[in-house]
Amino acid sequence: MTSRSSFSKTASNPNRPTGFYSATVTRVDGADVYVKVPRLTYEFEHGPIPYEGSVPKVGDDTFVTFLEGNQDDVVGLFPGSLGRWEGPIQPTVFVAASDARPELRHASDYEATGTNDDAKFVLAIDAVLALGGGRVSLSDGNFYWGTRLNYSSVVTRNLTIEGAGQDLTTIWVDDLGLSGAQGAITMNLNGGHLVLRNLTIKGNDVGSFGYLLWLTGGGTVTLENVGLETTGTLAAALIFSLCDLALWNVTGTSALHGILTSKWTSIVRSTFLTSGGCVEYTQDKEGLLIADSFLTTLFGTGVFLNGEDTTTLVSTIEGNTIVAADEALFVGGRVNIIDNDLSGAGSFPVVRIKDATWVNVEDNHIHNTTDIPIHVEDCDLVTIRRNRIDNPTGVAIHAVSNTGLHTGLVIEDNLIDDTTSDAIFVDNYAHAVIGENQLTNGLGIGIHIKDTAVASVFSNKVAGADDTEPRRIYAENVDNLVLSDNWVSDKGWIEVFDCDSPVIVDNSIDTWDNATDSAAIVLSGTTDSPYVFRNIYEGASAGGSVVDYGLSIGASVTNVKHGRNDFRLATNWLKDQGTGTSERGLIYLPFADEADPIVAGPNSVPYQWIGNGEIVDVIVAIDTAPTGADLIVDVNVEGTSVWATQGAQPTIAAGSTKSVVTFPDASAVLVDGDIITVDIDQVGSATPGSNLTVLIRARETR
Repeated sequence: MTSRSSFSKTASNPNRPTGFYSATVTRVDGADVYVKVPRLTYEFEHGPIPYEGSVPKVGDDTFVTFLEGNQDDVVGLFPGSLGRWEGPIQPTVFVAASDARPELRHASDYEATGTNDDAKFVLAIDAVLALGGGRVSLSDGNFYWGTRLNYSSVVTRNLTIEGAGQDLTTIWVDDLGLSGAQGAITMNLNGGHLVLRNLTIKGNDVGSFGYLLWLTGGGTVTLENVGLETTGTLAAALIFSLCDLALWNVTGTSALHGILTSKWTSIVRSTFLTSGGCVEYTQDKEGLLIADSFLTTLFGTGVFLNGEDTTTLVSTIEGNTIVAADEALFVGGRVNIIDNDLSGAGSFPVVRIKDATWVNVEDNHIHNTTDIPIHVEDCDLVTIRRNRIDNPTGVAIHAVSNTGLHTGLVIEDNLIDDTTSDAIFVDNYAHAVIGENQLTNGLGIGIHIKDTAVASVFSNKVAGADDTEPRRIYAENVDNLVLSDNWVSDKGWIEVFDCDSPVIVDNSIDTWDNATDSAAIVLSGTTDSPYVFRNIYEGASAGGSVVDYGLSIGASVTNVKHGRNDFRLATNWLKDQGTGTSERGLIYLPFADEADPIVAGPNSVPYQWIGNGEIVDVIVAIDTAPTGADLIVDVNVEGTSVWATQGAQPTIAAGSTKSVVTFPDASAVLVDGDIITVDIDQVGSATPGSNLTVLIRARETR
């Protein structure tokens, strides 16, 4: 389709346009083209106009005329030789309601009587399909069906049923008395394409286990600007679909469920649905999209999605507001859950993720919960990131594996406020990463990890509301655990229980507690080979009492390595009841003199020691070896050498570049605030030497 110059006829009566008008393509939807006509006084989009051949483009010029002068019935003249249609015109059959305007009833192909109007629909559909597919156009007004429309003929071609507007054309399907799996409108598409547009279908007492729409046979179904409403007895749903289903700007109210689909793709956008039970129930589903919609349930789950593990398609639930009586979402398979506003009630999670193989839960706001906001069960490759969770009464994020160790759990950058239970609880995972979360005002454990093979917990901010549960971070039976760069405050501490080789480094604890033997970091149970370094206790927040110990080592804890922690503000530095080796880690203090040549005398910037400790040994190295005499170095604490015997100091023999490891033979005890300095007592007499390095190894003793 190409652009070309065109002429147009000015409309003498813009409400009943006649003749040809120049138009511009504004939208292409499958086999349908939509246009705008600049010369008409009303400004809206006309269509659909079918095409065959080359695909038209938005912005192309075309000619249009209107069937019977009705502005809703546009037909197209595409560019080419003037007066020659390129491709067939879409067959259109016009059905007028019994209460339509007289001129519309007069111009109609079929005129409804207000009683058993479904028979007119069958005739209209038969006529369109006999022409190879097309459109059944409905006037404004009301159509009344006396029985369900069971279109037994297979719809293998395109069929559009279009009203004058969602608020203008209404189909009433009252008192049908359906039983079993039946629909007020039942169609077997068998690969065809059905479009319902610009109308409302209302049902009252449709019947037990009745549906408004029952769609089978595969194919595709599109609902655009459609209202679906039921009252009274409707024990199934608005829609049952075994087809690819697309909803756009659909409003619906159902006494029970909204949409039931199985094994086919669904697209739901800009849709407002209120139902008693599930708004969207999908079984073994793949490729679902629900976006920008408002979904409400009076009881039951908002969206139920049971995905297939065999598919590689990912479903997406994005930008919706879902208010559910039970779960807002119950999903499996492969799912993106992004930027939704979710709330639930009852004793159910707001978001339940079960048996999923890939799930991303990101940027959602979850609130008004009476149970668990996010529950993950037996899932692999789950990411929970940047969600805001307010006032949960259950565990805010709960991830558990009941069927063996599952892998790939990431909980990152979430904001969780006012929990009455644990904020994050991970149980029985192969790999878990918990980082950069902000947890405030919690009454339970902030981060709780249990029976997990590998876990990394880093850069979290965890604050509690009171000392009912003092463990802000608690790890139990974790084989490979790293706790790093976390900030813990308000009436609690970090505790590691029955863990193997945990690494606890660079954490900051700003907390207080009145319990007996309270501590900033607690090693308990049968924890083995913990590594505790560079942590700091910042004191008592909120005006409470300081903890009794900076580090508490339980009686059954073995092989502890700890050092360079700053627990000065605790009442006591260390409580060590552990068995086996408890090694205080070595601290390396390097001193360098880059002079060339070096000279004898006081030769270092002073170093101030923090806490209590002792110097273990000293080793010296140099780039250019001294000649003519040995190089001798001394180490002083508060101006006094740590060697009582002169000549016992670290020495580099003439012609050599390093010393042996040298141990102090006098008091090498360090107390808080001691100044450590290095002197060069002697250099080489012929060649002094150059670029000297002195390495002091020390350790904490308190």
